Amino acid sequence: MVDLPLLAATGTRPRFFRSPVGMNNSSVHPAAEVEGMRVVGWSACGLDGCPSAPSQVIDRIMANVFPGAIILLHERGRSRRRAATLYRLLDRLEKEGYRCILPEEDALR
Repeated sequence: MVDLPLLAATGTRPRFFRSPVGMNNSSVHPAAEVEGMRVVGWSACGLDGCPSAPSQVIDRIMANVFPGAIILLHERGRSRRRAATLYRLLDRLEKEGYRCILPEEDALR
């Protein structure tokens, strides 16, 4: 079993795994299964890994949002505007009638 810092930090075992850069090979899914995780991708990305104004990141994401979309955002990197971007994105999603949820396990099969 892999040491899971998220489990130690939150008391909750991660359910989902996103491969770095979304790259997968034949070993990724079996390894995730061993850890009790499901491999997921994304459908809406703001390209926030590069410094951008929050409005640009949000516009890129909103261009690809639909019910059931998975939004990709990063928690680290060169941008210092991540918290502001997230706050504004969540506000815009709510105003447009969306809500953020964790999917039920069966919904991803």
